[in-house]
Parts: sequence; C-alpha cells; structure tokens
Amino acid sequence: MMKSAKIFAAMIGMMFANSAMAGLQEIKVSNNQLGLQLMSMNMDYAEKDDAGVLLDTEKGPVSGTTVFFTSMRTRANVYFQGQYSRNDGKTNYVGGLLGPPPTPYGSIVTTSVAKITNYSFRLGRGFETGNYYIHNHASMLTPYIELARQEWYRGVNAGETYYHNAYGIGLLWQISSAGSYLVTSVNGLGKRLALTSMFPDTSPAHSVTQLCTKLELIWIMP
Repeated sequence: MMKSAKIFAAMIGMMFANSAMAGLQEIKVSNNQLGLQLMSMNMDYAEKDDAGVLLDTEKGPVSGTTVFFTSMRTRANVYFQGQYSRNDGKTNYVGGLLGPPPTPYGSIVTTSVAKITNYSFRLGRGFETGNYYIHNHASMLTPYIELARQEWYRGVNAGETYYHNAYGIGLLWQISSAGSYLVTSVNGLGKRLALTSMFPDTSPAHSVTQLCTKLELIWIMP
C-alpha cells in the first residue's frame, strides 16, 4: 500500500511538471513574435531657463503605432527585441513669447504639433521561476538592457527637433498556466534620455529619466 502511494505521488508530480513545462513553452512561443500595436503616450513636458523660471509646457496624449520583433530561440533563453514606434498628434501648449519684448508664461495657450519617433533594441536572458508542483504554472523573469534613439519634433517657435540617445534597464515577468494558451506579461523599464542635439540649436544639453510600466495579455492560438 505504501509503495502504491509513492508511485501515485510520483505520477502526480510528473503530471504537474509536464504541465509546467507546457506553460513554459507557451511563454517562449509568446517571446517569438512579429507584431503591430496601437498605442498612446502621455506627453508631460516642462522647459525652464537657467534661473529655474518656467518658460513653457506641453501636455496631452499622442497616439501612434509600434512595429516590433521579439525572439527567444536558444536553450539559454536569450531574449532580443527590436522596435520602431511613431506617435503623431497635438499637445496642449502653454507658454509665452521669447521677445523682444518677452511675455510671461501663460500668455499663450494653444495646441502644438508633436511627432515622436523611437527606435529601440533590447537584449536579456530569461530565467525560469515559479513553484511548478504546487501551483501548476510556469513563470519566467527576464532582465534586459535597452538602447534607444528618439526624435521629437515640436511645432513651437516655427519648429524644433530634439534628438535623444537613451539607455535603460528593465525586467519582464511572465506567467502561464498549462493549456490556457494565455500568457500574462508585466514589464517595467527605467530609462535615461540624454539630449545629443537639436535643430535649430537653441538649447543646452539635458537629460530626462523615464519610468515605464506595461501590462500585456497574449493569447496563443492552440
């Protein structure tokens, strides 16, 4: 009787392990994609002079599209992503005239054209996590680094274009239950943008820190 119980327990453990491996495979499948996304980013920009006086602000959503490619094909779970995005719209602009004579912040309230182009690449490695035998699911943590390039055209002052280089560190967490064909992904990214140049060249170099979070539900066709 004791021997039968041990065999039964071993069979249950093998079933859960196989189910977890199936869930892990679904995560890997979800990391091999070529996709198109509709997106919206919220602009919240403020510009100040050397004395800290506020000159102008731009706020509001700017919609766009993203084309991306992801790959995780090696046994070491090496993760790669390439992405291109384009956002095009208008923001709510509040500012003033540079002069002469200059006018204070708030003397001009209008809309401004915003065109934002991003190119980015990510490289990381996935690590299998989760307690397969109890929860009957598979999960994966993928730390990664990102290198990016951003171009932002502003419609103010007869047009300005800002060129940024960016780098960041992110963490992708994914979970899938065996047979559900559904992968839930939570993505967090801290990114540093450094202004490399602008046209026309009227502003000193500066840098901006961005914190981004993203929740995805990916359905895999059985």
